[in-house]
Amino acid sequence: MYDVIWSLLPPLGYPILRLLRAFLSGWPLIIYNMWWRRQPTHMAVDSKSIQDGVIITSDHPYGEEDYETLDEIMPAQPDPAIPPVLYAHGGGFVAVSSRLLIPSVTPLARAGCVVFSMDYPLAPEHPWPAAALSTLRAMRYVRKRTKADRIALVGDSAGGNLVAYAAALLTDRAMLAQLAAHTGEKLLEWDLPAVSSVCSVYGFLDGESWRTTYLTSGLDYCWRSYFPSQVKESGGERRLSGEEAGRTLKKGSGSGERHLTGEETGHTHMESTTNLPPLARHLLEFEPSQLDGFPPTLLIAATGDPLMESTLRASVFLRAAGVAVNVERFDAPHGFLGIPPQWSFGAWKYTSAPAMETIVRFLTSRDVKYPRDALPWDLSVWALVFPLLSVQFELCCLAADAGIALAKTVVRLAIGLAEKAAHRLRKSKASSY
Repeated sequence: MYDVIWSLLPPLGYPILRLLRAFLSGWPLIIYNMWWRRQPTHMAVDSKSIQDGVIITSDHPYGEEDYETLDEIMPAQPDPAIPPVLYAHGGGFVAVSSRLLIPSVTPLARAGCVVFSMDYPLAPEHPWPAAALSTLRAMRYVRKRTKADRIALVGDSAGGNLVAYAAALLTDRAMLAQLAAHTGEKLLEWDLPAVSSVCSVYGFLDGESWRTTYLTSGLDYCWRSYFPSQVKESGGERRLSGEEAGRTLKKGSGSGERHLTGEETGHTHMESTTNLPPLARHLLEFEPSQLDGFPPTLLIAATGDPLMESTLRASVFLRAAGVAVNVERFDAPHGFLGIPPQWSFGAWKYTSAPAMETIVRFLTSRDVKYPRDALPWDLSVWALVFPLLSVQFELCCLAADAGIALAKTVVRLAIGLAEKAAHRLRKSKASSY
């Protein structure tokens, strides 16, 4: 059943993505979410009201693009001894927003963390390395905003990929220099903080381990949307070589390429980029020897998640690099930490609550234990029918787009047939003379 559904995704990928975004990012759901998280009876996994004891301010710009904003979640009593936390949301690199998942991270703020929840450019409109660069920009912003020398990085699903990659780049400055050469950004001059710790929650950390699961087609669409130029070979994927990655610079959509100067690549005309290691695009494309000094890492996995093997691969890889890694598994589906506890039919007591306790202990070194008392029913879940209005509107837009495309095709065919008929008529007239 799942295979049949997801097999339709590659050819219908972008229309399906438009409908998904219409639901997750449309104004009806934004309005519902803003109302929902303000209600005192709507609880987080620590059994407190979503916004109890925290102050949330939204849409702080951390970069030049409209989509480079973040939300600040400030505890009533921040603990200066706890590093600020930068959180990157999931969504397969192609969907979701910070605003939608803020309720799942407010317990971190109530534990004393100053949390910055970032939005970043989404694929396929913004492929790699757009979101990776935005993560580094957000880190630079957090350092400037808080004056902190070290920050913690937390991400779930695709966000786990982004924060792990950012930590790896700051561990291997040579690879950061390569990325700077590839993008034209002066990354080595940015005032970036050190990374105190990394937490990846059911991370989308590699491009292979999930290819035998029931979500293969959907995950492949997401992966290829973010890594469209990943070179496919018979044995799997191949990284860009140092020469391929460092030689050219994409200058935005439709603007072509140009050769990098020696100054931009960090190499003189006497040096060859063929001597560079391949440019890593995510954590598992680094060599273990490149990650000496990688920060302590917590990996959260879900046993019902197609990405569980991705997390386990990352744990083996990091241990081979000598990194202090802790792996915690929970009997839950992908995305369980983002499911409101009152909508989980009691599963939160065994999944999201202990997972959040683990994350808080990891980030703050404090022993926490949340209540497991029954929570009041949240009947407002039925109001999610309201945001479906935006999906219906998007369906109308898709139908209109399809109608316009069909009309254009019919017109082109008609013009082509008319031109052929006119050509035959001219030929027949010419032959009659």
